[in-house]
Amino acid sequence: MLLLGAVPIAQAEEPTAYTPIDPIIIAGNDDFTPENGVTGGEGTQDSPYIIEKWTINASLANGSAGGITISHTDAHFIIRDVIVQDGGDLYCGIWLSNVKNSRIEQTVLTDNYEGITLNSTSDTHITDNDIRGSVFSGIYLIASERIRAEGNDIGNSTYGVYLCCCAHSVLAGNNVTADDKAIIADESEDLTIEGNDISDSDYGIYFDNASDCAVIGNSITGNGCGVYLSPGCTDITIEDNLFAENDISISGAAEENDGTNHGLVLGVAAGTVVLVALVALIITRWKRAGR
Repeated sequence: MLLLGAVPIAQAEEPTAYTPIDPIIIAGNDDFTPENGVTGGEGTQDSPYIIEKWTINASLANGSAGGITISHTDAHFIIRDVIVQDGGDLYCGIWLSNVKNSRIEQTVLTDNYEGITLNSTSDTHITDNDIRGSVFSGIYLIASERIRAEGNDIGNSTYGVYLCCCAHSVLAGNNVTADDKAIIADESEDLTIEGNDISDSDYGIYFDNASDCAVIGNSITGNGCGVYLSPGCTDITIEDNLFAENDISISGAAEENDGTNHGLVLGVAAGTVVLVALVALIITRWKRAGR
């Protein structure tokens, strides 16, 4: 019998397949080849090289920096939807050095020394990655600029995001927890830390000799110290954040030219919810008052 108008049963989609591959090493624009894990693209802004759908055991890196190691390139490329794991105490998940025009998206990076490391790198977006179990730091940025890290989920590492000597960069909408410091900005400037969920760490955000930074609209909860500013920090703006269940919400020290530590501490008891605005202005007034 012919049934008119019968709807065929939809076929279930096959699960996304990942293909095992040896650690990838690219040391210049000419190394973006299929043999080195490139699955498409031409290296231009409109058609970037694509590296995707691989699973990599970083412990097999054999002396290179990590599961995916890319250096000395300015071609546009995207690393996306890959799994890099088991780098242990030696190897990173993804390591970029002297690189421009890159994106790292929707990767899963577990049990590596660092999840993602950028060294002397610029114009890079790190978006929607799941980074877990890093021995040192989930994301480690060194001497890099114009980096945007957004929508990443980072946990179970010593540091969540570590910026050293970085500038003109943004951390937005990330979920970060760490054993020690969730976000640390060391000798860095012009950073925006906005809309992140920062929790369950010894320090939520730790500024060490940083300048011209803004902490805006974050949820900072359940930390030993919500925000810490070391002596030498200047022009740090903290506004419209939610502080809850931290032992201390904001702690810092103002430092005069004679090097005396005047011990500026703004503490709020655990369980108290506070909206904090313009702490940089408070610090400036404290110093002017000679306290």
